[in-house]
Amino acid sequence: MNHRRWISAGSTCALSLGLLAACANALTTTGDGQDASASDSTTLPDSGTTSDTGTKTDAGCAAGETKCGPQCSDLQTDPAHCGTCQGQCANNQACEKGACHLACSLPLSRCTTGDGGVENCVDLKQDGLNCGTCGTTCPDSFVCDAGGCDLVCGDAGSKCPGADGGPTCLDTTTDKNNCGTCGNACTGGKVCVASTCQTVALSNIALLGTVTVSPGGGSVGNYVPAKANDNILQAANCNMFAWISSGATAWIQLTWGQSHVVSSINLDTNGPATDSCGNSGRTVSGGQVQWWNGASWVTAGTVSGQTDDWSYTFPAPVTTTQIRIYAVTQTSGNPMVFEWQAMGQ
Repeated sequence: MNHRRWISAGSTCALSLGLLAACANALTTTGDGQDASASDSTTLPDSGTTSDTGTKTDAGCAAGETKCGPQCSDLQTDPAHCGTCQGQCANNQACEKGACHLACSLPLSRCTTGDGGVENCVDLKQDGLNCGTCGTTCPDSFVCDAGGCDLVCGDAGSKCPGADGGPTCLDTTTDKNNCGTCGNACTGGKVCVASTCQTVALSNIALLGTVTVSPGGGSVGNYVPAKANDNILQAANCNMFAWISSGATAWIQLTWGQSHVVSSINLDTNGPATDSCGNSGRTVSGGQVQWWNGASWVTAGTVSGQTDDWSYTFPAPVTTTQIRIYAVTQTSGNPMVFEWQAMGQ
């Protein structure tokens, strides 16, 4: 069999408008008709490269990465190249959004405190300065429990709902509205004694205390405050009285060295009739009846318009170390108190 091998070549050169253009085309074909000069790939002139996804990248790096030396890095998350190729985070830091921050392991969270922006790892479920959220500080007597500030009473009593709906510490051994347990109120005139609602026999416990008066009263002769609780009534001796002042800030006060339960008070004052000592009309006609709750004065009620001896019963017995009649009013002259009784135990 005769095999014939032939090669054809063609080239065309042309000159046009003074410009030289050279075009060459060579085709080498075997006898089988195959192109002997074709290659498997074509290189295009380009300053960048193309990733597998078809997105042009920085010097061959994946999208979102930057060429740092011989490697590609994500400057938003790489602790060795954080923010810039030269950004190096410390061993206890992580790179977040291109900045180095303290790295905290669960269950701890990172909080920034102080004017200098100091970062700390804290437990938001237990940290009293960062309770639940960074910067949430629990008040005094509160601790952070399960991410919420919780009142701790300790020796101050038991935690019960307060008047404002929030927690408060109460002595459930003596509190008539929370006797023994929160919400257990003593009724029917009973008082809370040793965590139990009890009916008690009342006596004049004023004799166990000390009477004082506001400035201006009780400074003349023998008419001192002690005469108001010496157990001598006007009927027995009309010269044995305490002289007190009246006015918007005038008061007469009874103080004990320890807590007592007070149910009512009785005031033996001067009436309209002239007694054997010539006294008449110098009556304590009223005032605000108050008791001390350990932190402030509480007004139990107001008495007014009295012209002779009078009594006042507390809406419920109070446990206190002090009671007083505040903003004393009078019918005429400086009022007299022959005896001030406090009934309780």
